[in-house]
Amino acid sequence: KWKVEVGYQSATRYMGTFGKREQAMLVNEVARGMLKMTKDSKLTAGEIERNVTFAKEVAVSQSDAVLECVRVGVAYENAKGGVNKEMNIAEVNINKEKGRTDHSTPLGISELLV
Repeated sequence: KWKVEVGYQSATRYMGTFGKREQAMLVNEVARGMLKMTKDSKLTAGEIERNVTFAKEVAVSQSDAVLECVRVGVAYENAKGGVNKEMNIAEVNINKEKGRTDHSTPLGISELLV
């Protein structure tokens, strides 16, 4: 399992725990992007809580949608005889987007040993 936490308004905010590393990576990227807009703003405790809750909800729903699209795309490629790659397409795309050539775990994601 993979736990996602992001720093926001001088505290670590829990975004969730996910069974797949790819989903954790997507949630991390989306939540960080959303919260970045107001990270240095003066906010009340209620505003902070609303922002964190909204970022978490959007990040999780977007990651679910992206992973479903990837699953369907991989199934389609395999059905037409495409190459079955070992690395998940979502992980490769995230790494390319961020200019990473390695496949290390981004900040904010930690593997939970169960």
